Amino acid sequence: MDHLTHSRRLRQLLRLCRHQIESRKECGQFRSQADIALIAFMELAVSHAAAVHALSEKHFDFSLSALCCARSAFEAGVIAVWIGQPELPFAREGRWIGFFRKLGKFYEEQGEFLEKTTPGLGADMTAAFDKTDAIFTDLVHKYPEIKVEGTPNVRQILKTNGYEHLYAGYKSASQVVHSGPETIIRQRHKDDSPDALYRVGLGEWTNACIMAGWGAAVATYTAMWRTGTSKQDLKPLIDAHTRFNNTLASE
Repeated sequence: MDHLTHSRRLRQLLRLCRHQIESRKECGQFRSQADIALIAFMELAVSHAAAVHALSEKHFDFSLSALCCARSAFEAGVIAVWIGQPELPFAREGRWIGFFRKLGKFYEEQGEFLEKTTPGLGADMTAAFDKTDAIFTDLVHKYPEIKVEGTPNVRQILKTNGYEHLYAGYKSASQVVHSGPETIIRQRHKDDSPDALYRVGLGEWTNACIMAGWGAAVATYTAMWRTGTSKQDLKPLIDAHTRFNNTLASE
């Protein structure tokens, strides 16, 4: 088995994701800002997953770069699952607002840094966040049913939804994204190491394809389901994703 076989299976799965996206009713059923956000998570996950396939077609040695894209696709899927899980639109809205408010700290810290080189930019960033957050604040006051929830960490979300077995692959990809010491050691000795733990090769491609496929598929059927697509119409994608995971996990 080679990495191209894995990535072409990923491409087939992505075609089903895109088919669902293209067949979505134009009006959809956007009952909350959270449902609109789910569409963005879906598009982001599919885009990152497509980059994994594109890298595989270029060169075998792009496996670590592909893992970075796969991790991004995976995280988009994780957050989509978290936000899209509740049945009630008000509950989904509360989770989306909780996720959005993490942006406040980022804007504050980023604004302080950029203010040194571009005076006024920090204030502009704060104002942009405050403007949107004010809309959410009014929404929460208007609809007390909306309970703002903070976002759990990735492992907690995976465990809650029955996917904790994927966490080890995510952690490995995180080492790559952050250029952890294990990644550097493996990169230095990838061609001559007798130790399989330090070789860089098909295992990384397998992990990248599994993570990318999971992120794209889960984000797609979560977003499509919450915006009006029936579970029956989503069944071909769900079944294809199950086959995809089972095949790659067994090879």
